[in-house]
Amino acid sequence: YVYNTPSAGADQEHHSQPAAVQRKRLLTMLQRAPVSTLEARAVGIMSPAPRVFELRQIGLEIITTRLPNRVGVYHLVREAQP
Repeated sequence: YVYNTPSAGADQEHHSQPAAVQRKRLLTMLQRAPVSTLEARAVGIMSPAPRVFELRQIGLEIITTRLPNRVGVYHLVREAQP
């Protein structure tokens, strides 16, 4: 079985981004629409659950739903209050 790995040269800059960069990218995406785990991974957020946890820690209300295929979908309900 061949795992789904990126081909050589395909968006390599996404693979080792600091958590802060990933959080900012994820928040921007969530402000536009719900984001699935697969969509997050496509832009270099390989483990979105910890980034969502960190966003929740700073006061954002994000709910998670699961699709039948067990893929998580994150929904921004409310941003942090000042």
